[in-house]
Amino acid sequence: MGPNSRLKLGALSATLAILLVSVPIHDDMEYSLKSETKSAETSSGNSLIDAPTWRINDRWVYSGELDVYDFIVDSGVSTNVNTLTGTLDVQVESINLVDVGGIQTLAYTVAGTGDYRADNVQLEGQNGDVVVEMDTTSIIRVSDMAVISQTATIDIEFDPAFGWICFFISCDIASITASNEYWPPLERHDFPLSVGDTWVNNYTVNTTYSGSSSYVTIPQSTSDQVETTSTVVQAGYPGVSQSGCSVSYNVTATDVNGSLVGYGWHCDSMKNDVVTLNEVTLGLMARHEIDYSTLSPRPYFIDVEPMYPLAPFDFTSPIWVNVSNANGAPIADQEIEFRYDPTGEVQTLTTGSNGSAFTTLNYGLRGDESSVDGEHGSHGVVARILNTDHIGISTITLDPDIYEVDLKIESSSISIQRNRSGEIQSITAPFNAVPGDLMTMTVPIINEGLRTSPGGTLTSQASQGTIGVLSFPPLSSMESHTAQFQWLVPESTGMELISFTIDTNSPDANPSNDITEAFIYVGRLPIADIDVPDNQLTLSQVVIDATTSFDPDGGTVSCKMDIETPDGEYQSLHGCQQTQSWSNDGTYDILLTVTDEEGDKAEISTQIDIMNRPPNISINQPIQPIVIGEQVTLTLESYGDLDTTSPSSPVSILWNEACMEGRITTSCTFSPNSEGSYRASVTATDDDGHSTEANATISVLNAAPELAHLHVWMGPNRLSADSRGLFTVNEGEVLRFTAKVEDSAGDIPSLMAIWRPDADYIPSLLIEDYGPDFEIEHTFTKSGFHLLAFEAFDNDDASTGVTTVPVEVINTPPTIDPISPPLPVFEDSPIQI
Repeated sequence: MGPNSRLKLGALSATLAILLVSVPIHDDMEYSLKSETKSAETSSGNSLIDAPTWRINDRWVYSGELDVYDFIVDSGVSTNVNTLTGTLDVQVESINLVDVGGIQTLAYTVAGTGDYRADNVQLEGQNGDVVVEMDTTSIIRVSDMAVISQTATIDIEFDPAFGWICFFISCDIASITASNEYWPPLERHDFPLSVGDTWVNNYTVNTTYSGSSSYVTIPQSTSDQVETTSTVVQAGYPGVSQSGCSVSYNVTATDVNGSLVGYGWHCDSMKNDVVTLNEVTLGLMARHEIDYSTLSPRPYFIDVEPMYPLAPFDFTSPIWVNVSNANGAPIADQEIEFRYDPTGEVQTLTTGSNGSAFTTLNYGLRGDESSVDGEHGSHGVVARILNTDHIGISTITLDPDIYEVDLKIESSSISIQRNRSGEIQSITAPFNAVPGDLMTMTVPIINEGLRTSPGGTLTSQASQGTIGVLSFPPLSSMESHTAQFQWLVPESTGMELISFTIDTNSPDANPSNDITEAFIYVGRLPIADIDVPDNQLTLSQVVIDATTSFDPDGGTVSCKMDIETPDGEYQSLHGCQQTQSWSNDGTYDILLTVTDEEGDKAEISTQIDIMNRPPNISINQPIQPIVIGEQVTLTLESYGDLDTTSPSSPVSILWNEACMEGRITTSCTFSPNSEGSYRASVTATDDDGHSTEANATISVLNAAPELAHLHVWMGPNRLSADSRGLFTVNEGEVLRFTAKVEDSAGDIPSLMAIWRPDADYIPSLLIEDYGPDFEIEHTFTKSGFHLLAFEAFDNDDASTGVTTVPVEVINTPPTIDPISPPLPVFEDSPIQI
């Protein structure tokens, strides 16, 4: 693994800290706002978000996506899987003292369990499901939520449609454990959070790997120096509807090249991130959003109140720790464990009758692990009810340059929500809009001085005039006040400058930060266009083309396709041209989202009709010809249904022949009933009712006719040959000769025969006869030995051959009838003799 990969692994695994992961599944989400009647309004209070406090069994459950494509492809495995969907369950298991740089420090132990899967995908050409199980353990410092260490174990398996596939390919893709230790601990959030805050983390990550894989090499242990930059880019709606989270803080991290490392939307009321994007390990990217949380009851409220939350180096400040119950009643005589990690300060305090304990604390000289311009360090002061998990935290900030009064507004602190036709979205710089958008601009005013500031006004100007003028009250040290302006984007396009100016009618020790501005680019929405082919078969590689989408403002566009799958789920793919296949026929929805360089989006939806792929079946073709009447056995070469939903019985088979084995079988033995090229067929029918026929051509040769018998009759009596094989008859007797010839059924009607009843004496005497039953009569008039010859033919002129019957004809002597006496006769009378 190269240096860049290790950098990402370290930075991102560290950035996981609590959750490990995640980003909103849907970038644009709507939520309800009460109607606004003013173009500008203000609200007071401290908008700085301090470190959350957790209790044992606090739990957060997320849903999201795990992108495993790069990891699997880099391993050399052929697959079409992109993302897996599933859940991540995160829970606080314990609070313990751990050694951090030689100082005993309170830390949370947080466990996470993730289960993800992608169904109906292909791996090495085989269909099945990819399943990922993930277990994480993070050690997180209580005072500032910095990550001390983290371990992630990831198991990736392939569950094939046919279990026997695992005999040929490995279905255990990988089981890998990556353990990261960070020095100094990694600050995902540099509390207190305020929009525009930026900090740089320089740390060493020591990573050890273990596990096994049939496809990837388990990396060697590494030690890398990593630098990331984190920025609170905006405060606003995070894209998830959770109570108290309509204003969350987006913290985005980048590497030294400016490439995105990850981000999270921190919700103060949820005490955690509600939306996150991070790398798990080895290129596995994860996106999550909160489903729900279960926080343990808070029967105590512990308020840590430093008199000076902002102070110079080596400053000693009074601090009060106030303890009350859930109803706000003070709790007296409560023992408090008071901790300040930078100096290792540990005190035990006891509350008085008013529920308050007092102490002083020297803030020291030590900066924190994150580098911030204009700030030396920020540290959490921790108060805990002794030997419990009831905790209060307040963060103090060390600043080398402090003014008595320093009102501050910054362009990086401005948050903008855009309402486009009722769809409300928090957007980040560079800001963009289209005509008709309603832009709500939130500007925090912060007093970063030691003393209370005077009140004043904040004015917002656009090119077409004043947007609004808002008043704000006096602000104590580190107190903030937010002003909110609404601007309806005009029809003109181009870059629009929005300015903000503070006016207190009194001197400001640092007027350089009393004026700021924001640029908003006003453009046009992109045009979404998509083309899908017609009448595609299941499992075909279908090209979905959205490359004709474009941006009227110029520049490039990016595409995201949400494609419906056979299980009713949707697969999100990025890119303007995608190749997709479906395992079952039907009509599927496709949603195309086109985004231009300004972040404007356009959507178009369409449908694609996927037709059933007919089953496949083929017959092993016979090579040798057969003679008609012989049997032949045909066997199936292959059969199946690639898109079957019933793998155990993908097709039904029916032969169109009278098979000895029965017609529903994989082999068929039968006798062809005709000569020549005989065509046998079999039909396969799939679970969708579609059929495919396969044929085999058999060369059936003609069979010569066969003489079954030839008999000699005299009257009703059948004669038998004597011991010499001769039929003996008398001269002049009438004989009848019969013959029976057998042949194939197709040839029987065409049989004919030639009789030569006296072949040796009268060879020219020929008698044609037609069968299959033949019969003639003949009388021999000359004594001696005679031969009768018989030969039958079919329509192919095949012959039975000549069959002869020897006949001995016995001579019959002449006879003279007796002469009756003629005498006496009369004279002249005739006499007859």
